[in-house]
Amino acid sequence: MSKISTWSTTAASNNSTAPDGWPEGMPPSGVNNSAREMMAQIRDVWNDKDWFIIGDQDGSTTFTYSSGTAVTVSATDVTTVYHANRRVKVVGSNTGTIYGFIASSSFSTNTTINFTFDSGSISASDAAVDVYVGSSYSNVATSNIPATAVSAKTTITSIDSTNDYMLIWDATDSALKKATVANTVTHQDLDFEGDSGSSSVDLDSQSFDIAGGSGITTTASGQTLTVAGDDASTSAKGVASFSSDNFAASSGDITIKDGGVVNAELGDMAANTVKVRNANSSGVPSDLALATTEVMIGDGTGFTAASLSGDVTMTNAGVVSIGSDKVTYEKMQDTSTDNRLLGAATAGTIGEVQVASAMVADNAITLAKLEDGTQGDILYYGASGAPTRLGAGTSGDVLTTAGAAANPAWATPTTGDITNVGVTSPITGGGSSGSVTIAIQDSSTSQKGAASFSSDNFAASAGDITIKDAGVANAELADMAANTVKVRNANSSGVPSDLALATTEILIGDGTGFTAASLSSDVTMTNAGAVTIAANAVTLAKLEDGTQGDILYYGASGAPTRLAAGTSGDVLTTAGAAANPAWATPTTGDITSVVAGTGLSGGATSGAATLNLANTAVSAGSYTNSDITVDAQGRLTAASTGSSSGATQGFAIAMAVAL
Repeated sequence: MSKISTWSTTAASNNSTAPDGWPEGMPPSGVNNSAREMMAQIRDVWNDKDWFIIGDQDGSTTFTYSSGTAVTVSATDVTTVYHANRRVKVVGSNTGTIYGFIASSSFSTNTTINFTFDSGSISASDAAVDVYVGSSYSNVATSNIPATAVSAKTTITSIDSTNDYMLIWDATDSALKKATVANTVTHQDLDFEGDSGSSSVDLDSQSFDIAGGSGITTTASGQTLTVAGDDASTSAKGVASFSSDNFAASSGDITIKDGGVVNAELGDMAANTVKVRNANSSGVPSDLALATTEVMIGDGTGFTAASLSGDVTMTNAGVVSIGSDKVTYEKMQDTSTDNRLLGAATAGTIGEVQVASAMVADNAITLAKLEDGTQGDILYYGASGAPTRLGAGTSGDVLTTAGAAANPAWATPTTGDITNVGVTSPITGGGSSGSVTIAIQDSSTSQKGAASFSSDNFAASAGDITIKDAGVANAELADMAANTVKVRNANSSGVPSDLALATTEILIGDGTGFTAASLSSDVTMTNAGAVTIAANAVTLAKLEDGTQGDILYYGASGAPTRLAAGTSGDVLTTAGAAANPAWATPTTGDITSVVAGTGLSGGATSGAATLNLANTAVSAGSYTNSDITVDAQGRLTAASTGSSSGATQGFAIAMAVAL
């Protein structure tokens, strides 16, 4: 960018440090440097004299990126200079150099300048660009050219002010006319080219066949060629509309919408399976089969499908039972509680005019003031930017262009007999003159059209679209009812469904699908996973087997503890409260037997010994005036009733007392 565009129209403002300015009191060396810099800048501008950064016409101006076809100038109204139809050159480090016209400019706080470019656009990577404008007389609208006599015979008439045309001298009518194939050439060959390859049609003997490619059908009728898109199917490419039940569309971009995939649209699941991510990392889900009575258990690396085993078993209705001999003394509840046992280009212009540095008033250059030339010659701008004369070509030739940075040239025309290109939805465009463009309109949820497919959801190969692995996120599945699990609730593969689990219920495979049930019978479980064994549920049969002779007692922690059988003959002793029972050898004397002596019976050598008085020959009874016999141990060995005369009553009493 030339520094001239940053200099001020106020002389005193151009006082920056040499060589960029002329500060007061600068030394002679600075004067020389500033003068040389000005000479260099003037020469630099002259080398590209058709383009200049005017800015706000006083000092530097920043053109800030607004869009690919627009810039803004902050807080300054420059709409007069940057007016519609003025030719521009835009330069940026990422944009490169592109050319075009000012389409419009407007001011409200900031000036917004909109462009129509010949090709390309402003890169969003350039925060600011340089905007050069051409001469104010470049691309003058044809409405500004008066009807002017040419060689006293011809006037310029019927110029369409809404399009750009090149003027050419028509020798037949002796008139300056807009250049068209119809008024300059005879139909000959039609050259054409596609995205790849090129060919030509001899219009005298051949027909130009526009064949439909994959998904496109062409139909010719009269002078109209209709191009239509074929409907897409599962076996053929084409245009498609996308159901709003499944898809969302924005500017032709198709995505699977949140909730857009319902159960019936998922692939069939094998019988009795649950959809899970069976790994300890994110990735592709899979289907986990649950056989009858099996439950799904997280194991840290995914899930395990297993039936309850070990201490408890469970039916496929959720009935849990504690097995016989499965409650160990460790699983019994502490005595500290309740002693239970526990489980463990622009309008109206005609081209550029090279103008000398002296200003020429608008509309001052008439055709009469242009130098005469050879009939049929035309004027164009060459590589230097200067207008150049191109001699008339061979009769029937047409003027062609190779694009920017190339001169126009005469060439044998390529024309055809197509007079109209018609289209039907979803094809848009068409026309009956000029350059005809056809396109496929964007597809949406209500119309067919061209679509792109979000790489989040889809994979594409040679035009075949599939939902890619992991292409359907949870948010894109249809909403599930509250507290449900997605399963294949049958013993055959097919459409998945959503199974509701109420509070405390778990999912149990039952062989024909799944049962949602809470634990019951011997144990119950809260919805936090806390399992409780019911009172009286632990029977003797459910206690674990132990060694014969062992006993159970409660230890210091209150937990049941096993005490092994003691030595034969030991007795269980206690030291009282807060002490464990123990086996001990019993305390005994030195009596080895109890023997019944004279007059006694019984005795024993072990256990409890009993002694009894031995019976004598005397029969139990009452004797009168008895006759008795007493042995040495004082026992009556004989007794009989005597006569009354044998003893007096007093004697008998005396004897009784003596005995």
